[in-house]
Amino acid sequence: QGQMSHSLNTIHPLPASALFLCLLQIHLATLEDKTLKEQIALFNSADAVVSAHGAANTNYVFLRPNALAIEIFPFGYAPQQYGILAE
Repeated sequence: QGQMSHSLNTIHPLPASALFLCLLQIHLATLEDKTLKEQIALFNSADAVVSAHGAANTNYVFLRPNALAIEIFPFGYAPQQYGILAE
């Protein structure tokens, strides 16, 4: 009583964004164990990079033109110098 039953045959459509993410080839990487040459090759082969704020993001200079870079900052941290440099 009061419990919902689920059928194994029930199909729940995924949102288009979830389907898109399923098609991506995601490569997780750490840089601590990589040489500079390996880091350059890694960033240069990426279509997109999502990373936490930090010094390793200086490797963005090795991204190809039109590559996407998303840098995640800690909550409440909003450095102004990066916006000034971007202008």
